[in-house]
Amino acid sequence: MKLRLFICFILIVTMIACDRNNVVHEPESLQTLHTQVAIDPPENLSESDEVTLLTLDEKEDTFLNRFYATWMNKELRNSVLEIQEGGVLLSGYYYSELGSRANFTVDDINEDEQSIVIHGEEEVISWEEGKPNTIRELKGTLYLKDDGNELIFIRDFSDRLRESRWVRDGVFNEEVAAALVDLIKSRLDEETVDKSILISDGLDEEGQYLITHSNTATKEVIERYHINPHTNVIMCEIMNDYCLWPDNS
Repeated sequence: MKLRLFICFILIVTMIACDRNNVVHEPESLQTLHTQVAIDPPENLSESDEVTLLTLDEKEDTFLNRFYATWMNKELRNSVLEIQEGGVLLSGYYYSELGSRANFTVDDINEDEQSIVIHGEEEVISWEEGKPNTIRELKGTLYLKDDGNELIFIRDFSDRLRESRWVRDGVFNEEVAAALVDLIKSRLDEETVDKSILISDGLDEEGQYLITHSNTATKEVIERYHINPHTNVIMCEIMNDYCLWPDNS
């Protein structure tokens, strides 16, 4: 009996030794990958301490949304550029025919320079009977200036670059206001201008520029002009009628 127990003991010891030799040791690198570090979130955050984390795509979308607007050409104010979400660009004239339409993609975004590079295809619309529309490449860089209220469009044609400047339609612009004050002066006689103060008072409820005309000596308000910046059509508030036509009638 003792002999049998001894033999069983020897067999068990031998089996344990064999199992130890067959153990597969996991490499250290894999052990590191399996290690998990738990980081507890900060407690007792107030609402002001909450941070909203945007993904890269969301940040880019937020930036691109600043370009989507209707823009008025700074010099040729009846010229309008409309940039729509989804890569659509329309250009033409205020209350007139559409000049061109284009679909584009954004090739590059540079938030430091406040710019995007666009590339696509533009269809130039022909309003001449029997003449087909023209298809051409659209390529260029758009820059935002003046807190996003001014746009510079550098159009890349095959043989030249062309720069145009635009202001956000419906947003007051000092340079446009100054040009409209000069417009009023050009339609008044010199004697009246010498006795007058013309001051820009921002925009009215319809987005038209408001110019106040006062007497230099008495400070009395003579007229308040509401001017459509696209058409230069002037409405006199006190007279309650259109006024100061180009022929001074």
